[in-house]
Order: sequence, then C-alpha cells, then structure tokens
Amino acid sequence: MFQLVPGALDELSDGDKAAEKLLPGDPQAACERFAEAFDLEPALADATSLYQAFESLLSEWDREVWKQHSEALFAEMREAMVQGAWGYGWDNVAWIGSWDFDPAKLECPVLLWYGTEDRMASPSHARWFDTHLPDARLTMFQGEGHLLPFVHLEQMLAEFLSS
Repeated sequence: MFQLVPGALDELSDGDKAAEKLLPGDPQAACERFAEAFDLEPALADATSLYQAFESLLSEWDREVWKQHSEALFAEMREAMVQGAWGYGWDNVAWIGSWDFDPAKLECPVLLWYGTEDRMASPSHARWFDTHLPDARLTMFQGEGHLLPFVHLEQMLAEFLSS
C-alpha cells in the first residue's frame, strides 16, 4: 500500500530506494538491503549515541519525549536489535513491497494515529490512508511527532479495544 501513496517512494533514503527496486522479484535481497541501511550497531553503544543517530529524524516534540524516556528507548532498541536488523528489513519488505490484496476492500476498522510533526511517518500518508481506506479512523495530534505511544498509549489501547 505504501507504493500507492503519492510521493511516498520519493521520500525513501537512497539505501531504501535501492532495496525497494529489488521488489517483488527478490524479497530476501531487498530485506538484506533494508537491514544494511538500518545498521544501528555503533549507535547502540549508549543512550546518547542512539539519540544522535535519530536526532535528525526527530521533531522538537519528539526530542522532548525522547529525553523523558531515553533509557526505555535505549533498552527497547537494544533488545529489538539483538539479532540484527532483520526484523526491520522484513518489516520494510512487507510495508514497502506490493500487497496481495486490495486495501480499499478492507472490511474492518483501521485506526491511524499520527502527529502533525512526525518526520518518520509523514502526516500526508495519514491523510491518504484516511481517504482511501473504507473504515479508517484518523486521530491527528497537533504539534506532536512520531513517539506518540509514549504519551498516548492508554488512549490508543482504549480506542483499539472499543473498536
């Protein structure tokens, strides 16, 4: 579905663009390229290094949230990367690659939570999904960024459970 969002492929990094070009023909090679582009090993030395690796992708709001939760973010990222960036690679193969179903025919609610200042998941994507998915429910947080779950998890889970 990512490929259907106008301009989304243009927003990818050069490494991710190279990986995307391998899809759908060679998902294993695409996964390897995505994983290579997300090599965080040097950044996982300490919480400060991890912050510096992501700093350019963080809005001012995200920077404040990161400071409040830096140790949790560091611990979670270290755990997520214990076996390397393979999860990230396969996640991008699934997300950026073509899908074998038409998302416009989904029959279940799709809950979307975005911040207007998100630099990792563009708010323009949120608006596209909201328009093109039959039962999308968009919650847009004004002035906030990508780290919404650290602030709004209780609200997000409550809405999810009530759906």
